[in-house]
Amino acid sequence: EFLHKIVGLSYKGDVRMGWAEDSRKIDKLVEGANEQLRMLYIPLLKNDKQILVENDEMIEQDNSIQTVFHRLQMLPYFVQRGLCNSYYPSR
Repeated sequence: EFLHKIVGLSYKGDVRMGWAEDSRKIDKLVEGANEQLRMLYIPLLKNDKQILVENDEMIEQDNSIQTVFHRLQMLPYFVQRGLCNSYYPSR
């Protein structure tokens, strides 16, 4: 599921996705590059103390308020600002 989310980030904003593109494109990309994606992301995930990786298969993330807040603070300012504006448009 994690790899599907990562690959899907590239296609979320693409208006062609769903009607002009193959609806299984993300699945096919993950299937075709599964080993390479795992080699790229598993070591990064294992270095994160807030993520548990078991047998390079199961990935569990700490979703506590403290951890989410910490991750949000690590985002660039303009991304934080965009998030605030989308949740509080009148401010």
